[in-house]
Amino acid sequence: MRRLSLTARLILGAGIVLTLVLSLTAYVLDAVFRDSVEEAILDRLRSHVWTLIAVAEIGEDGSIRMPKGLPEAPFYQAEFGLYAQIESNDGRYRWISPSLEPDPIPGTPRLAATKEVFQRHRLADGQAVYLYSFGVSWGLASLHHDLYTVSVAEDLNYYQDQVGRFRRYLLAWMLAVAGILLTVQGFILRWSLRPLRRAAKELEAVQEGRQTRLQGPYPRELEPLTDNLNGLIRFTRDNLRRYRNALADLAHSLNTPLAVLRAAVEGKAADKELRPLVAEQVERMSQIVGYQLNRAATAGRAPLNKPVPVCSLAERLGRTLAKVHQDKGVEWRVHCPPGFTFAADEGDLMELLGNLMENAFKWCREQVRVTLEPLGAGSALLVRVEDDGPGIPRQARERITRRGQRADQGTPGFGIGLAVVAEMVVAYGGTLDFGDSDLGGARVQVVLPRPGAA
Repeated sequence: MRRLSLTARLILGAGIVLTLVLSLTAYVLDAVFRDSVEEAILDRLRSHVWTLIAVAEIGEDGSIRMPKGLPEAPFYQAEFGLYAQIESNDGRYRWISPSLEPDPIPGTPRLAATKEVFQRHRLADGQAVYLYSFGVSWGLASLHHDLYTVSVAEDLNYYQDQVGRFRRYLLAWMLAVAGILLTVQGFILRWSLRPLRRAAKELEAVQEGRQTRLQGPYPRELEPLTDNLNGLIRFTRDNLRRYRNALADLAHSLNTPLAVLRAAVEGKAADKELRPLVAEQVERMSQIVGYQLNRAATAGRAPLNKPVPVCSLAERLGRTLAKVHQDKGVEWRVHCPPGFTFAADEGDLMELLGNLMENAFKWCREQVRVTLEPLGAGSALLVRVEDDGPGIPRQARERITRRGQRADQGTPGFGIGLAVVAEMVVAYGGTLDFGDSDLGGARVQVVLPRPGAA
């Protein structure tokens, strides 16, 4: 099943929310309008009641007499839907309008003076009406009981016509508003998602080789994504270039030993001369291959590296090196904030710390100190390895980072360790510094920036 696009999801979500909001708005407006229509009907019926009270006459015996010409013509004809009734609360006397004859309004309330009731009601024939009843006393001393209830009813046709017309207008306006809002929302979404479409096109251009990175500019919310993508593209390109360079360097470096071996074979050298020559050139090729493999394996500053617990890594290396050099009884310490992590390739950090600490254990007399700490609110890693050995002469500090070079040429070794460290530092965009330690020996300091940091 094909998944909905981001644009379709947003439009669908906006449509659902808009439908709910407009539906709730229509319901509230409809309720308010119905209340207003009912209030208008109540006011009109109340006006009719007061008109009837004004023209009605109560006889000495309590009978109700109305003038022949009522002020409201609709009371005479049933088709107008307006009905009136006046009835004494004791039920002895009643008057009904000609529009209501012959049946009175059934079940009308008997109200005390000035009391009123407004309700939906039904006539004797089942017709639904709005009924307003008002209690009145004419205050005639001659009557033992002079309480009357005046009732006026109006059928629901007016109410239904008004509400139906309003609902038709409301539906038309709501549909028009929904159409306008959805159209505007579509333009807004298209404008808002334009940076994503541009990023997709630029990624396609990168894949096709028409450009080398996402150029932007992009909104703040997309900058972390595009920066990481650019970092990943750059990391992939750097890795490819490094692998190609390593292969080219390997091929170039092996040319000389292979040429020496070929010349020795073609020159028909004696066995006693050939054996040490082959051994020497094989050892040289082994050094070259090891160096180039270490150089090519450096992962570098990748934007998606996971955090590595550098403290436990250094502690593990220290325990291993202490066993290797247990004859020296090295006193070693690792200074590191508890739980400190740094996002980098774990193999790279292992190689870097391993080479630096191996040199320190190798050259120290008794003490090695390793310091690991964050710099710039954790945006960089500081690695400082110190010992109490003979130190590194100033004139040798630049030379020892080159392949095959050692501070003491008389000491066994390949001269590859610090060259590998230097390669890693360059791959991560960091710095490598040599100095003197307060322990009396060498201080090697490396700063690696956080992936993605300038």
